[in-house]
Amino acid sequence: MWVNNNGAQPWDRKRESEVGSPQNIENSNSGEVRWQTVPRAQGHRLVEIEVDGENYPVMHDEM
Repeated sequence: MWVNNNGAQPWDRKRESEVGSPQNIENSNSGEVRWQTVPRAQGHRLVEIEVDGENYPVMHDEM
Protein backbone atom coordinates (compact mmCIF):
# COMPACT_ATOMS: atom_id res chain seq x y z
CA MET A 1 0.00 0.00 0.00
CA TRP A 2 1.21 3.51 -0.82
CA VAL A 3 0.29 6.52 1.33
CA ASN A 4 1.82 9.96 1.02
CA ASN A 5 2.42 12.17 4.04
CA ASN A 6 0.11 14.99 2.92
CA GLY A 7 -3.09 13.36 4.18
CA ALA A 8 -3.90 11.68 0.87
CA GLN A 9 -5.95 8.50 0.69
CA PRO A 10 -4.16 5.12 0.79
CA TRP A 11 -3.93 3.24 -2.53
CA ASP A 12 -3.24 -0.46 -3.10
CA ARG A 13 -1.39 -1.78 -6.13
CA LYS A 14 -2.58 -5.20 -7.24
CA ARG A 15 -0.41 -7.44 -9.43
CA GLU A 16 -1.06 -10.57 -11.47
CA SER A 17 0.05 -13.52 -9.37
CA GLU A 18 1.57 -15.44 -12.28
CA VAL A 19 4.02 -12.82 -13.55
CA GLY A 20 3.75 -9.82 -11.22
CA SER A 21 2.52 -7.41 -13.89
CA PRO A 22 0.47 -4.45 -12.64
CA GLN A 23 -3.26 -5.18 -12.63
CA ASN A 24 -4.84 -2.16 -10.95
CA ILE A 25 -4.46 0.68 -8.48
CA GLU A 26 -7.38 1.02 -6.10
CA ASN A 27 -8.26 3.27 -3.15
CA SER A 28 -7.96 1.19 0.02
CA ASN A 29 -10.81 3.03 1.74
CA SER A 30 -13.39 3.52 -1.00
CA GLY A 31 -12.52 0.71 -3.44
CA GLU A 32 -12.37 3.27 -6.28
CA VAL A 33 -10.22 1.93 -9.13
CA ARG A 34 -7.94 4.64 -10.53
CA TRP A 35 -6.10 2.56 -13.11
CA GLN A 36 -6.48 -1.01 -14.40
CA THR A 37 -5.50 -3.24 -17.25
CA VAL A 38 -8.07 -4.82 -19.51
CA PRO A 39 -7.81 -8.41 -20.74
CA ARG A 40 -4.56 -8.92 -22.66
CA ALA A 41 -4.29 -9.72 -26.34
CA GLN A 42 -2.66 -12.74 -27.95
CA GLY A 43 0.78 -13.44 -26.49
CA HIS A 44 -0.16 -11.64 -23.25
CA ARG A 45 0.37 -8.28 -24.96
CA LEU A 46 -1.15 -5.33 -23.15
CA VAL A 47 -3.11 -3.35 -25.75
CA GLU A 48 -5.36 -1.14 -23.62
CA ILE A 49 -5.60 0.31 -20.11
CA GLU A 50 -8.43 2.01 -18.26
CA VAL A 51 -7.77 5.24 -16.34
CA ASP A 52 -10.62 6.94 -14.45
CA GLY A 53 -13.18 5.00 -16.49
CA GLU A 54 -11.68 5.91 -19.90
CA ASN A 55 -9.91 3.34 -22.09
CA TYR A 56 -6.60 4.20 -23.77
CA PRO A 57 -4.65 2.15 -26.33
CA VAL A 58 -1.13 0.97 -25.52
CA MET A 59 1.34 1.06 -28.40
CA HIS A 60 4.39 -1.22 -28.76
CA ASP A 61 7.48 -0.92 -30.89
CA GLU A 62 7.67 -3.82 -33.33
CA MET A 63 10.68 -6.05 -32.88
